[in-house]
Amino acid sequence: MGGPFDPGVAVTTLDVAASDPERVYVSGTRGLGAGRTASLFVSTDGGGTWAERPLPFDPATEVSVYIGAIDPRDADRVYVRSSGVSRLFVTSDAWRSFQVPLALTGQMLGFAIAVDGTEVYAGSVEDGLLVAAAASGPDGGLAFRKTSSIHVQCLATRGSELWACSDAASGFSVGVSTDDGAWFAPKLQQDGLSSPIACAPSALGPFACGASANASQCSGETFEAVCMAIGGCGPDAGPSDAGDPLGTTEGEDANPAGAPRLTGDASTLRSPAAGCGCRMAPGRDATAAGTPCAVVALALRRRRRRSD
Repeated sequence: MGGPFDPGVAVTTLDVAASDPERVYVSGTRGLGAGRTASLFVSTDGGGTWAERPLPFDPATEVSVYIGAIDPRDADRVYVRSSGVSRLFVTSDAWRSFQVPLALTGQMLGFAIAVDGTEVYAGSVEDGLLVAAAASGPDGGLAFRKTSSIHVQCLATRGSELWACSDAASGFSVGVSTDDGAWFAPKLQQDGLSSPIACAPSALGPFACGASANASQCSGETFEAVCMAIGGCGPDAGPSDAGDPLGTTEGEDANPAGAPRLTGDASTLRSPAAGCGCRMAPGRDATAAGTPCAVVALALRRRRRRSD
């Protein structure tokens, strides 16, 4: 659609405004090292033409940028997070100017917006969970307050619920809160997985989430890949000495033979058994993910690598 992007731009994320389907945003970076810059691109004609606006990006401390959310009420209001020393950039006038209401000491692994756009959530392992009321209009500011010390590794909203991925130190792998994160009810704990659901094989479809088979038809390799990604499987469900390939630090081998890999902002799981289970939104290195949808949708984000 439209003209091609500058091939020198490393595109990271793309999003469409819920309130205006012709409004499309793309984030990306140019260059390397000290010369790297970051921009937000906007189209008001469904991708036919694009305007570029630079972000207040610091190549000395930041690596890349990702669209966190577009306000569902206001197509002009966009939230962009940076990786590295994470900051949150917010524009309330459709990219013409940016504010930086939040800077974290750790990697901003979680960002979410309420379904009505009235609150935004951000967090990291080091900084915990922070919440801010999001006022609409060009002068709407953000004042974040800390509501929890959990180790945030992903965030998502569903109706009035706030879902989070965390770790053993926080008491759950996946949890849900209805009070802005003051308390989380564990939905998946470190020892919460035992085996795939034993559905009867069936040739009838369609299957949930774009799956190509029932859970009982998927290979054991697929379930073991989930165990390796999020941990907490019973001794009979997967290898007990699989280690934690997705929790590696920079410089370590983050993809031993047969292990899944998380790449890009979508954190797409790559599995040896790509024919079963959910089909995730494809990224640059993505393949279909062969795991039960309810677990993967939240759990894949919790093990993001600390550097992009």
